[in-house]
Amino acid sequence: MDPEEILQQITSIETAEVDPGTVAEVFAYTLATLQDRIDEADVRRLILLAAAMYRNSIDQAAAELQLPVSAADPGLAIDAAPGKGFVQ
Repeated sequence: MDPEEILQQITSIETAEVDPGTVAEVFAYTLATLQDRIDEADVRRLILLAAAMYRNSIDQAAAELQLPVSAADPGLAIDAAPGKGFVQ
């Protein structure tokens, strides 16, 4: 498939509502299974892309619930008490 066909599939396929954490877990498992067949630089690019999609999904969920991002995912809190949050 060329990039346009892939984009069309990504943006048009209907999926069930799944929380971003579950999607990230499934993606991580899938990528771990495929990583021996993919160049290491491409694996890192896919991880970066997945991280951006995860972060945007968390931000969107927080906005829909009118919550600060740290409430949607305490691990993203930059103003949390020591040992209670982190930023990677």
